[in-house]
Amino acid sequence: MRVWCRSLSPARPKKVLDDPQAGPVRRVTVAVVVAEHAAAPAHEEYRGPEGWAQVQRHGTWLTREELLAFMREYHALLDRYGHPREEAPDGARPVLMRFYAVPEPVVPESTSP
Repeated sequence: MRVWCRSLSPARPKKVLDDPQAGPVRRVTVAVVVAEHAAAPAHEEYRGPEGWAQVQRHGTWLTREELLAFMREYHALLDRYGHPREEAPDGARPVLMRFYAVPEPVVPESTSP
């Protein structure tokens, strides 16, 4: 997937994202490519845990219900700490945040004799 994803232009995602003929997989793929493009500066600008750019990656085991509860908490944190542009305090900057929670593929157990 990586090879053909690179051919998608992050500069014009709206055209694909709004195209009903593109299909859901293509629209999600474009959204992920655009998010990766937006995240590249975070890796380049990372200056440690106190800098403006933050990079995190984690893995854990969750039930579906726990994942949904986590997402509700995540949204609550965004509501608690985020501000609309017109209400942002002095010193606030626009911050791009992307979050993906995807279960790893299930690998069937081997039934060798």
